[in-house]
Amino acid sequence: MNEYDVILEFISEIQNALTELLSSGFNAVHEYTIEELKRLKIDAESYNLHYAAQVLAFLYEKLYEKRHNFEFDYSECIEQFCKLNEYCMICKEQLEIEKVKL
Repeated sequence: MNEYDVILEFISEIQNALTELLSSGFNAVHEYTIEELKRLKIDAESYNLHYAAQVLAFLYEKLYEKRHNFEFDYSECIEQFCKLNEYCMICKEQLEIEKVKL
């Protein structure tokens, strides 16, 4: 597996976590999903995907804090969720283009 495939697979992992987050809803996020965001943030840093790491950290912190807070502003999380999803789609598209060039 080449480096493009590894990163593509990792981006798919991020998208899977986003899908899980969307299906559970921001109101009832599973503990596993919150911990998965944390793990993905660490992995994103190791792949030098700084923006992804930043957004994953934001989502992790907000959703982790939400468990102890009844007043929660979903708009920030939804905005970051959408930006990260778009970022993943763009990254996948660019990686596929780079793979074809090889």
